[in-house]
Amino acid sequence: MGSSIRGVLESMLRLQGPIHNLHVRIITWLIEDHKGHKICSRPPLTSEGKILDLQLVRIRRLKLHHLTFGLLAATQLSHAGDKVSYSRQILPILSDKCFYCHGPDKNHRKEDLRLDIREEAVKAGAWDPKSPAKSEALIRIFSKDSDEIMPPPDSHRELTETQKNLIREWINQGAEYEKHWAFVTPPQQVPVPATKDRSWAVNPIDSFILARLEKENLTPSKPAPSERWLRRTTFTLTGLPPSQPEIDAFLADKSPAAREAVVDRLLASPRFGEHMATSWLDLARYADSFGYQADIQTDAWPYRGLGDQVA
Repeated sequence: MGSSIRGVLESMLRLQGPIHNLHVRIITWLIEDHKGHKICSRPPLTSEGKILDLQLVRIRRLKLHHLTFGLLAATQLSHAGDKVSYSRQILPILSDKCFYCHGPDKNHRKEDLRLDIREEAVKAGAWDPKSPAKSEALIRIFSKDSDEIMPPPDSHRELTETQKNLIREWINQGAEYEKHWAFVTPPQQVPVPATKDRSWAVNPIDSFILARLEKENLTPSKPAPSERWLRRTTFTLTGLPPSQPEIDAFLADKSPAAREAVVDRLLASPRFGEHMATSWLDLARYADSFGYQADIQTDAWPYRGLGDQVA
């Protein structure tokens, strides 16, 4: 197993309690519910099991809500002086709020204005990198006049104050466009950030987490007990709790590589592939029946087996 994967898991999972770092909090929400109840993803096919299954669906939806909120917050919040990313922060806003009337679809385009192409947006005066305050789009975004404000009220695509301020900050920084992040080649190396506390980090990944915590004037939580670490790791990689024999074996293993051995074992487990495939099956709306007015059998189960094999 690559050291980078091991490092990420070690950094994310060895912390105890509600970590204030956003990304660690998202991981924690995906592992266990806010009351710490164990979640079993394979309830028996009994009436009680079906009720539990419905409860699990509600829990997953709750966690998806928190994950979505967390990711949106991560992409939209910008600290003073930070470089605003067009592809990660501005493009999602423009695509959702503006491109319907000022995007690539000529059938819906209004005022012959395109905001998806920088040259045309700047030429039309929508963005004015040299004099940001004169940007026509920005003026309309902050307008209090219902006849001037953009997006118009009847579009039901109103911008939040956070989104407005983020767009203004982006224009102040030059209104630069970027390729979508998925098409940008990641750097071969990323410099490890320097931190005030040089004793806490165990590996380079820790330094990134600690740097963000220090930026927010926060301190790391205490390391999690071994049994809790094992529970979090097992839930993260397989979606299932560790068995009692696995707990006993881990607690009895005093070697320095005990945690690495656990991660290697879980990654080699078929349960890991099944757990990774679950998200894709959910996105594909996997089900063996329609489940609505016409509850017709669809026999989707062969695709589940295929998805598990691929994962």
